This record gives sequence, C-alpha cells and structure tokens, in this order.
Amino acid sequence: MRHGSFSLPTCNPDRVRPATPVKVLSVLVGVLVCISSCTGSHFRYGTVSYQQLGGNTVTFLIESRWRRSFSSKSVFAGSGEDGRAITGDVVDIPGVEVSDQGVAGPVVFHSGDGAVYPLTLHVTAHSVVEDFLHGYSRVEHTYVSANNGGNDWIAALKGCCREYGVELASFDVQCRVNVAFDVESLLAKGLP
Repeated sequence: MRHGSFSLPTCNPDRVRPATPVKVLSVLVGVLVCISSCTGSHFRYGTVSYQQLGGNTVTFLIESRWRRSFSSKSVFAGSGEDGRAITGDVVDIPGVEVSDQGVAGPVVFHSGDGAVYPLTLHVTAHSVVEDFLHGYSRVEHTYVSANNGGNDWIAALKGCCREYGVELASFDVQCRVNVAFDVESLLAKGLP
C-alpha cells in the first residue's frame, strides 16, 4: 500500500512466528529489572539498640543499610567519584514516614515517649556495584522515667519505603527500653 511518498509495512499472517519461551522469558526479565531499578525503595535493613548513660538517659545506636542510588544524586550526595556518598561520608537519611493520620514526613527516629529525631548516617561501608550504603546513627535521649508506667518504652526507626515482594512497604524497626531493669539492649551483629 502506498501512502504519500513512503510504503507502510503490511503484516502477512503466514510469516508471523509465535514467541518462543526464551523470548518471553527475556522480555519478562528485562521488565522486572527495569521495575526494580525504578522503585522508590531505599531502606534495606536496620537494627536499633541502646545503652544507659546514667539515670534515665540512654544513647541509641541505629545501624542501617540503604540503596546508594536512591533518587537523584542530591540524595545521599557525597565525595564519591559519581557524586554519591562513600565510606567516611556523613549524610542525611531521606525518605518518607506516613503518620497514622496519613501525613507524610521524613524518616525519623521515635524515642517512644513522643520525642522525634532526624537522622544522619555515618557511612562505614559502601559498594557501587552492590548499590548500598551501610552505617550508623546515634541519638541521645533522656526519658522522664525509667519505664512507661511499668511497661517498656518502644523506640523505633520508622519510614517508607522498603521492597516487600513486588510492593513497597513502610518499615518499623523497634527497640524496647526499660532502664529500671536493663542498662543496655541486645546488639544484633548478624543483620537480616
């Protein structure tokens, strides 16, 4: 068929070949790789522990791992050749926390008694190839009492987003604090 000065291609049903399983699988893998690199997840895992400094004052140690290439280069910006953070850098931890009322805010640390702290990550390890930053944050906090009326204070690192299967999910990494009975919490060294 002629249309103007060029020919439109025609489809001959006798020449159409069905897609082979290898071709279908190749396309599916390509789509999944694209989807996983385009998601908004950046939290990998973390632990929260505390140590009593004296009285009702504790220092929290938050160890966490994040996707290094999250969002634009201004997120986790650092001294690496690619403009992103590397070992030795100190960076703000970006992200979103959605409150019970549905209001979005940054990833923060909750002491359990109403106090909220923004976090910076002291980068102790990184990998360009494996696309991660690993490091720690410290928060010092004084509680009004040794425990919450006989119950533990529940301190937590909360935010969004973490990959959960094919969906994105909020994260809530908790630590129970009761300085009436314990001067420190367990410190997980084998991270999930």
